[in-house]
Amino acid sequence: MVWQTILCVLAACGLVLVVWVCLGAWMLPLRPRRGRIYILWRMEGGADDLHRCRQSLTWLRESGLLPSEWILWDGGLTPDARRVARSLPRLDPRIHWAEPEQTLERIRENIDGRGTDDSARHSQRRGVSE
Repeated sequence: MVWQTILCVLAACGLVLVVWVCLGAWMLPLRPRRGRIYILWRMEGGADDLHRCRQSLTWLRESGLLPSEWILWDGGLTPDARRVARSLPRLDPRIHWAEPEQTLERIRENIDGRGTDDSARHSQRRGVSE
C-alpha cells in the first residue's frame, strides 16, 4: 500500500513536470531565421533598479530563454542611473542606448544602419545614439 502511494505521488510529480516543460517551451519566443529580436525598455528610476533588471535580462539571454538585443530608452532616469545606462553599451554590444528625445522611427533607423554613415554601420559596437 505504501509503495503504491509513493508510486502515485512520483507519477503525479512526473506529469506535472512534463506539463511544466511543455508550457515553458510553448511560451518561449520563436527564434527568427533572419533578423534579431529587440526589447525596447523604457527606463525609469534609479541605478539599483537598472542593475537588477539588467541581471534578470542577462540571465534570460545567457540561458537561451530570450535571445535578444536591448534598447534602453531614457524615460526619466536619475542622473546616476543615466550615467550607468550610457556605459552599458560599452560593456555589451547587444545593448543600445536611446536618448529621451529620440522617436521610435529614429531608433529603428539607427539599429537598421540607415541613420548612420558607412563606418559606423560596419562598426561592431555601434549604439542607438550614434
